[in-house]
Amino acid sequence: MKPSVVRRLRCGQLPRDATARSPSPEGGAKFQGRGLGKRAVRALLEQARDQDRWGPVHAFPATGNAASNGICRSLGFRLIAEIDMDFAGRALRSNHWVMEPGRDLV
Repeated sequence: MKPSVVRRLRCGQLPRDATARSPSPEGGAKFQGRGLGKRAVRALLEQARDQDRWGPVHAFPATGNAASNGICRSLGFRLIAEIDMDFAGRALRSNHWVMEPGRDLV
C-alpha cells in the first residue's frame, strides 16, 4: 500500500478565484468507504476552529455524490441549496453546504 493518497491538507486563505478539484485518482476503490475522507476533512476543520482561522466554509459536492454529501451532513454542514455550477467546462448540479467550524463542527 502506498504511504499516502492525500498529498497535502493545509489551513490557510486561498485566492477568491481558487477552486479545489477532484482528489488524485491514484487512490482508487481500495481507499473508498474507510472513513479516510471524513477524517481528513474533520482534521482540517478542527485545525481551522482551534486556530480561529476561517469564517464560513463552503462545500459543493455533486448532488449524486452520496459519500461526499454524507461527509458534509455528518460533520455539521448545513445544506443551503442545490445549484448549477461550472466544473471543468461543463454544468454540474451540486449541493451547496456551509458551516462555521467554531460553531457547527460536530
